[in-house]
Amino acid sequence: MANLDVARAQMGAGASGITVSTLKEATSFFEAGVTDILYAMGMVERKLPAALALRRRGCDLKIVTDSATSARAMVAFGAQFGETFEVRIEIDTDGHRSGIRPDAPALLEVACVIHDGGAKVGGVTEVRAGVYVFFDLVIHNVGVCTTDDLALSELTTVIGHQPDNGWAIVDAGWMAMSRDRSPAAPARLVTTLAAAAARGSVFSRLRPTIGLSFRLSTRTPVSGGLLKVSRQSAQPTVEALNEQGPAPRYLQLKQFICRQIDSGAWPPHHRVPSENELVDLCGVSRMTVNRALRELTAEGRLVRMQGVGTFVAEPKSHSPLLAVNNIADEISGLGHRHRAEVKLLREELAGPERALAMGLHEREKLFHSVIVHYQDNVPVQIEDRFVNPALAANYLEQDFTRLTPNAYLQRISPLTSGEHVVEAVTATPEEAHMLQIARTEPCLLIRRRTWTGKRVVSVARLLHPGSRHRLEGRFGDTA
Repeated sequence: MANLDVARAQMGAGASGITVSTLKEATSFFEAGVTDILYAMGMVERKLPAALALRRRGCDLKIVTDSATSARAMVAFGAQFGETFEVRIEIDTDGHRSGIRPDAPALLEVACVIHDGGAKVGGVTEVRAGVYVFFDLVIHNVGVCTTDDLALSELTTVIGHQPDNGWAIVDAGWMAMSRDRSPAAPARLVTTLAAAAARGSVFSRLRPTIGLSFRLSTRTPVSGGLLKVSRQSAQPTVEALNEQGPAPRYLQLKQFICRQIDSGAWPPHHRVPSENELVDLCGVSRMTVNRALRELTAEGRLVRMQGVGTFVAEPKSHSPLLAVNNIADEISGLGHRHRAEVKLLREELAGPERALAMGLHEREKLFHSVIVHYQDNVPVQIEDRFVNPALAANYLEQDFTRLTPNAYLQRISPLTSGEHVVEAVTATPEEAHMLQIARTEPCLLIRRRTWTGKRVVSVARLLHPGSRHRLEGRFGDTA
């Protein structure tokens, strides 16, 4: 339950830091002033650049693994970018979720990979008893807390009975209670008759019907009476949709699905719950679910395959606020053929001037590429570009004879602002040779720096022969 006020209250009571389940939560808490953060989900390689970016901004982010493969990826990435990650090894103490068993040989193997690879093996600093801020019935059923410690509950109304089955039907809905189950005991709900403010019976054997039904043990609540129902989990697997909210239900469902995608909980190609599952999960109609999925498919967020299911789509390029033309598109738009020749593609250390331009520290690692672009077989541009590795971790792995750096960077780090400085210059002897021009021919130089948010993505020096390139634009009202 990501709440800044709760986090501050816990730290004020003596907690040394906070635990989050997404890097988006980590970013939000860090920007609110919390620096000691444990990302408690198993780290995967594709999320390491985001973790690195947070640490470079000053966040004391710890990451978690339970496998040697993941640990090797962490230390290799850290070595590549000069970062010493602090890694926690997740230990499975109850045999029901992720983690390594305390007596498993893999535990020592993972620790050795982390230590020998130069990362820091974090010690045992805390034992977190589940959702200890609020507690819930999962935690109660494993004996951590008493029913008096449960801080969250739902107030619901008895709307009917099935005397032959010994059931009472309430209008709380399935999602109000959460679908989580205790690993050590069957699901049960401790209820209180709110009107009498007295301890009620233990009801068991939940049935996910239209309402929520309870097997009664000793007491039958009257119709219209109120029950206070303790939550099965303080962290429900799906956020219940707010029937009283101003947004239509289909829009709330769309927003819920988008949050799962944007947080990384549902990665590309992840199978989305079926229409029937979403109806049951979120308590909405089939028509509502169908409209939400249909619109998200039209927007490119989902892919629906007849007879197979609905899946999260591959991310597409965002439309940047800054219009930066792709030279390959310019050339093909004129009816010519574009090709590129890569002259240089490597990792370097930033000197004082380069570090200042890119907002990095001196001798911090960056990526450098030099590419000659051709229109048919005539060279028309030398692209000399430096890239921030934290925003384009796989830059050196790209084939820039097939994809331009501009197209690649706009796909992974959509540009939000930039600057152009235009100069008339002459080429160096090496540049004149690459452009196949006379040493004395005037050239047009564009110095381009681009940002994503407040961070510099790249700094590029684009050199064109004056006889083969021009800049043009239109300003003001053209109607």
